[in-house]
Amino acid sequence: PMPFSIVRHAVEEELLGGLPLEDAFESFSEKPLGSASIAQVHEARLRGGRRVAVKVQRPNAEAQLMKDIRDIRDFSALTKDIFPVDYYTVFTEIERQMQFEFDFRLEATGMDRVASALR
Repeated sequence: PMPFSIVRHAVEEELLGGLPLEDAFESFSEKPLGSASIAQVHEARLRGGRRVAVKVQRPNAEAQLMKDIRDIRDFSALTKDIFPVDYYTVFTEIERQMQFEFDFRLEATGMDRVASALR
């Protein structure tokens, strides 16, 4: 997991526009509910009492992952005559799709659509 100081800074700067965490949240768990390669999720309670999950992206995660994918894609261009699968095309598509994985607003929109469909 990321140190909480990094989480706090990311939330205050990227989500709250420079406001202190305490101005928006009654509570904010320092320990993540879950942590993965791109982000981690923290439980929090908004002013007013509503419980929420706050997903925090790791610093430089997007740049590093996209660089890794480009490197693999470029290497796969050299192997196109060796393997029966066109891995260059595969990794080009992965690169294109991964750009959407880092936009949490798109993810939230998708979650809202699913929630609406289930109501």
